[in-house]
Amino acid sequence: MEINPLDDVAPSSNELGAVSGLAERQKNLEDEISNLEAKLKQAKKNLRTISEQDLPLLMQSLNIKEFKLNDGTRVSVNEIVSGSIPSQGAIDKAKGDIRDELKLRQQRCFEYLRKNKAEALIRNVVEVQFQSGDDKKFISFIKEVAEKDYLYSSKAGVHPQSLNAWLKEQISEGKNVPFEDFRLFTGNRAKIERST
Repeated sequence: MEINPLDDVAPSSNELGAVSGLAERQKNLEDEISNLEAKLKQAKKNLRTISEQDLPLLMQSLNIKEFKLNDGTRVSVNEIVSGSIPSQGAIDKAKGDIRDELKLRQQRCFEYLRKNKAEALIRNVVEVQFQSGDDKKFISFIKEVAEKDYLYSSKAGVHPQSLNAWLKEQISEGKNVPFEDFRLFTGNRAKIERST
């Protein structure tokens, strides 16, 4: 049995005070960060309301496409098209019915892209895992690029900017795009360009 002589030494009240002080400071900083994150979330929501609803609607009602502020800042309204396809990561994180719904939405979106000759937007990644000591199998796999009895995972996705540009093109051509599957949003957004 080993005896540590320091086990029997109780910390002094100054040391306990320092621990208490630092723990209290950590707790306060965690609270402060939580409050700042909540304020940031609200500020982003307020900005979105102004930039995507209030300012574009007001400028449209006044028939103004562009406006300059006294300090030279330029305000303009641009049309936006924004859609999304559930990522494999989002699907993997989801549970139950939500997971099934996301997977189904992803499949429908990919099917739509393929049917409309936009399969080039889909980026596919296959990851194959080999066991230790399977170097010969690995080399054979690379040479043959054939499916064997290996563990693998695959991911497919579409870059958001590529998707949005393609969706905007489809809508401008009058094509019937499944808004619900792509969670499509169309509208206007005010853009602020600050003068230098």
